[in-house]
Amino acid sequence: MSAKAVFTRDVFLRMQRLVFIVFLFALGLAIVLLLEERKEIRRSEHYRLMDSIAGGLNNAASLHALERGIGNTILGMDFPTPAMIQRFNEIGGKADMETNAVLLHLEEYMALDSDHDVERLANGWKRRMAALEAARKRITAHNIKTEEWVAAASENIETEFTLRDTIFAPHEIGEKIMYYNIVIRANIAKLCEYAGRERALLGGLIAAGRPITPETMETLLAYRVIVNDAAIRVLGLRQLEETPAPLLAAIDHFEKVFLTDYENARKSVYAASAARAPYPFSGEAWLVKATEAIESGLDISRAVGEISKSGVVDIRDRAVFRAGLYLLVFVAALAVFGLILWQRAAHGKLEVEKSEAEKATETKNKLLALVAHDLRGGFATILSLLKRAGSDAESQPAGFRATVSRVILIVENLMRMTEEILSINRIKSGKLGVKREFMDVRHAVDLVFERVAQQAEEKGATLVNAIPAGMRFYADPNLMEEVFHNLITNAIKFCKKNEGRVEVGAPPGKNGVVTVKDNGIGIPETLLGKIFKHEEKTSRAGTSGERGTGLGLPLVSDIIGAHAGNISVESSAASGSTFTITLPYRRPYAAIMGDDIQFKYRLEKFFANNLDVEMVEVDTPYSLIKTTASGGSPEFIIITTQGGSGDILNFLSALRQSDEYARTPLIIAGNETDATNKAQYIRAGANHFLQKHDAEKELLVLAKRYSGPRDAAA
Repeated sequence: MSAKAVFTRDVFLRMQRLVFIVFLFALGLAIVLLLEERKEIRRSEHYRLMDSIAGGLNNAASLHALERGIGNTILGMDFPTPAMIQRFNEIGGKADMETNAVLLHLEEYMALDSDHDVERLANGWKRRMAALEAARKRITAHNIKTEEWVAAASENIETEFTLRDTIFAPHEIGEKIMYYNIVIRANIAKLCEYAGRERALLGGLIAAGRPITPETMETLLAYRVIVNDAAIRVLGLRQLEETPAPLLAAIDHFEKVFLTDYENARKSVYAASAARAPYPFSGEAWLVKATEAIESGLDISRAVGEISKSGVVDIRDRAVFRAGLYLLVFVAALAVFGLILWQRAAHGKLEVEKSEAEKATETKNKLLALVAHDLRGGFATILSLLKRAGSDAESQPAGFRATVSRVILIVENLMRMTEEILSINRIKSGKLGVKREFMDVRHAVDLVFERVAQQAEEKGATLVNAIPAGMRFYADPNLMEEVFHNLITNAIKFCKKNEGRVEVGAPPGKNGVVTVKDNGIGIPETLLGKIFKHEEKTSRAGTSGERGTGLGLPLVSDIIGAHAGNISVESSAASGSTFTITLPYRRPYAAIMGDDIQFKYRLEKFFANNLDVEMVEVDTPYSLIKTTASGGSPEFIIITTQGGSGDILNFLSALRQSDEYARTPLIIAGNETDATNKAQYIRAGANHFLQKHDAEKELLVLAKRYSGPRDAAA
């Protein structure tokens, strides 16, 4: 391959890799963008549902608060008017409509994003709504106490607000920091501010011993509404599974100190003022009690501050980790990029070196072939002269004749080595084409036995051909004869004088397997793994001092490998050696085309009963091409006709112009009316024309000729 061709191929391969990398990058980027867009769409739907649920809960809570007031008014009347009852029912109906809409949105929300807190509160709200519905019926019947009604309605409203806040509860640490500071700390600040005002007003009255005036009570109740609303927002955190333990502990402490102890103290002050009795606390004691309660609220704010600090540190650590990871990925990418550049440079260098090595190998092969060819010609001339001298040496001394004989053996050995070198060179250079066809294995072994008969006779070795008659190899006959020749002469070489036996056989039930077995001296264990390798020197003298080249068995291995086969050996000094050849098995087949179904059925039965040939039906030339691509070319093609010659002639011409079927035997089977077209079929490329009514007899001869082994009897 020229340097320009190598460069062009290298550039093309690099462009292919670059295009593939760009494609993968674009595909990955597209997938990432699609996933991000999907997340954005999902997030927008999430926010839409959150907004709808929050709006619906606010509307429901507002209507339920109005319903609570109307119900309370009805309970305060001895004889409520029909208009008041109707108004109560209308407001309840509107509230139910909002409630049902919210429940539908909640189902969508839970399907989109499973949230255990929301699910638990939603189930609790449904129970509160059921209790409210029962209380409504008792309102219209006027058989419920005011306290029961207010409790049922208020618990439902509180659950709605808690559910609303939970919907917007944060999950990510950054969101939590924002939520805790904007919502929780703000409500704690509001709660402590108005609780502090309450502390100051009541502290002054308690210290002076004055009762609470109606105006002051109104102010205190206004403060209490703000305090209670803020407390409800804070207590909502207890409903969330993700609320940190320190914050939950602070809320529990707040509930005990502020909402229980301080609430009881505040109510006792109100009761003493209403009864014009002495206050249960001194001004100083009240200040301590109220301050302790307010501090419990501030403890929640402090806990939020600690959680926020921890969250900020966590966010910073994650950011540092991600930055480090990105830096590592960047460095790794640079390293990979550098490695790719280095590899490309090395690859380019290797390609140049490979091209130069191929040129050197090609030059070496040409030189080796030229030298071997000249040596073979020279050895042939020398051998011819030696044999002539040997035939004229009858009158020469015995020592001279022995010397001539030894020189003849040496020259024959050199010629054999030269032939083996040439064969190995052709295989290694890829110039040895394997021309496969069906060959008769038994006949090939007989031919080799004839060639080595004199060597076997001189050694006193018995040759046994145990190959079953008709056994076929789908292989190159000339190369396989070379294989058999090497293995058989090798076996004779290592047989004991007048005791040798060489048997070539085939294991029963195994297609494509032949063994060459001898009872010689075997192969040393140290050489068993080396005898098929060119680089290993394994040549040994035979039992009668015969010399070898050491190239025969590597050549055999190369030939079997060129057939996609395998060769193995088992050997021992006691029983000799057995070489096993395994080649891919292929059963011959014939393709048949045409519309005459009855004739094809006749042929199918005929093939099954008389021939070891598979018949494959094909409908179209395209089907024939597919069959060939999957199983190799058919040994011959049968085309049936029904009287029309136009399509058949075109098809015959196309087959003969193709490389695949230029030499494939084509047989036309037609009726007597087609006989007039016989000459046209033959000119178009057909080899034979058969009459359908008696085609089997002649087809049997043709099938054996085209699918049987080479040199086998027809």
